[in-house]
Amino acid sequence: MIHAVDTNILLDILLEDSEYYQRSADLLAQVGVEGALVISAVAYAELSAHFDHDEDIQRFLMDVGVRVEPINIEVARVSGRAWHAYIVEKKTGNSRRDASKRKPILADFLIGAHAIVGKYVLLTRDTRGLYERYFPSLKCVG
Repeated sequence: MIHAVDTNILLDILLEDSEYYQRSADLLAQVGVEGALVISAVAYAELSAHFDHDEDIQRFLMDVGVRVEPINIEVARVSGRAWHAYIVEKKTGNSRRDASKRKPILADFLIGAHAIVGKYVLLTRDTRGLYERYFPSLKCVG
């Protein structure tokens, strides 16, 4: 089984987050035994902001056992549909209040769509329910 990894899981490890580091590291180790770990090029872009050199991010990804996959037009289409649903809800006032106060961004929808299109399980600690709401068929672990 292949698991897609949300950027937040990798940032927990990279930044040695005091609250989430151990849980995210354990989760990666556990599912890494079950199969491959992948991130989308979008997650790669989010993650790369924390590195000064390309070689450093490549080394980090190799150390955690994650490979990068490009996104394609199908991922863009699926994310666009979900993003549209979010925009419509926001305009009509039907969107849920975000408990974390962090508003979804298009990258979140591209990451979810990458997992849907690839038929992957997504490792995430999404506490907003974004993936559950806009990608109801996506199985998430975290």
